[in-house]
Amino acid sequence: MNKVADCLSRYYESDTESDVHEPYDYVRADARIDPTGEDLPVPRFHEIAERVIEIRALREGEVRRSKRLQERREERIIEAQILAEANAKEPYSPTSDSTVNGDRETITIDDDITLEDTIFQRYAGESPATLEDDEFIHAIKTGYSEDKLFTLILEKPQDYAGFSVREGMIWTNNIRGDEVVCVPRNRETITQLVDQAHGMLGHFGNQCTTEYLRRWYWWPQIAKDVREFCRTCEACQRAKGSNRQPLGKVHPLPIPTKPWDSIGMDFIGPFPESKGFNYLWVIICRMTSMVHLIPVHTRMKASELSWIYRREIVRLHGLPSSIVSDRDSKFTSK
Repeated sequence: MNKVADCLSRYYESDTESDVHEPYDYVRADARIDPTGEDLPVPRFHEIAERVIEIRALREGEVRRSKRLQERREERIIEAQILAEANAKEPYSPTSDSTVNGDRETITIDDDITLEDTIFQRYAGESPATLEDDEFIHAIKTGYSEDKLFTLILEKPQDYAGFSVREGMIWTNNIRGDEVVCVPRNRETITQLVDQAHGMLGHFGNQCTTEYLRRWYWWPQIAKDVREFCRTCEACQRAKGSNRQPLGKVHPLPIPTKPWDSIGMDFIGPFPESKGFNYLWVIICRMTSMVHLIPVHTRMKASELSWIYRREIVRLHGLPSSIVSDRDSKFTSK
């Protein structure tokens, strides 16, 4: 009943020995027999419509091998090959040349310059005149005159062994011994520094931001300012994950062996007051699910509840071996 398979088996039955066909003719035989694709499988019809066979045949130097016959390559060998190919490429250059329509043009790629790059340009041979024109450097130098601590250092730098003054800027050493710039207590300047560092690190919290800033800057109470900024950061408040220790897997409670050997309790309410009660004390047997609803009041103390518990539960069912509760403050406060 399968007409396509039957036609395929008879398609070349009248050929002679001199008739030679390319392998491509055999692959496309089903498409020639059923050009509309009514009896073809859906994947095969899509393959014919997208001309997958023709595109694959046009690829030069393609060697088709079964993946089962390929030798398995270790992950370390693959990584080593990738690293070798990357090292073989030309090193990155900020300025690259290209030719367009016979004309040679130069494309300059400028990286983002951070605030610390602006300050430490002095180590790259920048002249002091260039630094004087920089807005950020100018803001730091201007802020020194408004800061009481740095004003004293500028007046008598020899009295402060931990600081040095060069080109109108105050320098000190961080905990690693690296030389860092002293930033005056100017709210706008400090906010600009913290905002850039916090965003550059991907909003990783105040500790990472503080450690990053201490590589290049120092000012009094730097940790406090960074902590206050991160606490009010809008992005952190919107997407702040839990900083609590993982709670671990849930452990099921042991199965009770007899009725009222293990109970659970909780309070429900408050409700409109009726006959002096506005609270319900729910006590349930964990094995039989039998429930006692005891009317109580929100102002009752734990000592008063113990007498009610003895009268309503212990009198009928005895003392339990375990009690499951949400550790209400009424019981844990004293």
